[in-house]
Amino acid sequence: MPATAARYGLRPDARDDERKNFEKSTLAAAHYLADLHQRFREWLLALAAYNAGEERVQDAVKRGSSRDFWALRRLGLLPQETQDYVPKVLGALQVWKE
Repeated sequence: MPATAARYGLRPDARDDERKNFEKSTLAAAHYLADLHQRFREWLLALAAYNAGEERVQDAVKRGSSRDFWALRRLGLLPQETQDYVPKVLGALQVWKE
């Protein structure tokens, strides 16, 4: 997202889209995830917000009266892509640990 990229110091313009720079975009993503974790106080919600957007996850938390990703997933309050994204990230982490 161009606005988020700019918020984290990346120039997302057509001439020099720094989102395509591996180092810069990785550092920006790490800072963004850290900020999301600080906001949601829970890594699974931070991952969900990284995928779906902060406001969308905040709305799901409010509507579901829960800060539990799995409960929000069961209630169908998150987009399907996000419902799939978080478990895929967890699976990749599990493979990496082995």
